[in-house]
Amino acid sequence: MHLPPRVARAAETVRSRTGRLATAVGTGALAAGLVTGEMVGVTVLATVTATGAGLVTIGLREADRAVRGIAAALYATPGVTLLGILTAVRLTDGVHLLEVAAVAGWAAAIWWLRPARTARELLAERVELVDPDEVLVDEPEQQLVVEQVPETHPLARWWQQQIATEGGVAPHTRLVDPERLGPQAMRAVITSTIPGEPVPDISTARLSARMDFPQDEIAITPVPGRGAGVKLLTVGTPPAPVLDPAQAAAREWEAIAAAAMPGTALLEVTTYPLTEAKEIEQ
Repeated sequence: MHLPPRVARAAETVRSRTGRLATAVGTGALAAGLVTGEMVGVTVLATVTATGAGLVTIGLREADRAVRGIAAALYATPGVTLLGILTAVRLTDGVHLLEVAAVAGWAAAIWWLRPARTARELLAERVELVDPDEVLVDEPEQQLVVEQVPETHPLARWWQQQIATEGGVAPHTRLVDPERLGPQAMRAVITSTIPGEPVPDISTARLSARMDFPQDEIAITPVPGRGAGVKLLTVGTPPAPVLDPAQAAAREWEAIAAAAMPGTALLEVTTYPLTEAKEIEQ
């Protein structure tokens, strides 16, 4: 549960002052235990109650097991050590210098080290790291890189390993659907691997050097009907399509009709196969 900043600061101030007061009261109880046992019962009850209530309310359930154990041990350290020193003091007759040093050492250590506050800070830091809302705020969508899927086509794999690397010719890109158009020609689609980002400017000179192919035969152009997140890569000059005789004749007659009869359209062309010369002569 996230509190408003002002409320959170006020709550932390109250907890800090309460911890200081508890340290002072604990030191007084240990000092009284050096000379009398009348306060032992009250001290033990108050220590157990305060430590147990703190362990229940600091948010251990929201942490994973490892952090939970460390935080619980830190938070319980003041109360456990106080009870240990109090027990040792009451089991020893008289007042000894070692007992006085133990009480003074406990007070100084808890006052300066503040293990209970360290436990709260550890838990708060751990919860913030796994808060999905804060992760989405800190990591904008456009910075999320699409997972690289292993390519199956040899050229696509080469592009991914040699061209699309950091510092390469075309970082954060993929080569999709490579297609051979002839012995020395191919085309493929280049896509950006960052959602919402365009394909970066790709130097045809650097690509020519890496591919060892003439630069003037490498073209990177927009894909019709698509956004800037994809580009069309064409390498080489594809051979002209070979037309069958019927298609060739139809194109010739279309040219004749356009020149001889402007404003008309040739709708259909019928061709007949040539027979042998004797049949033609007849």
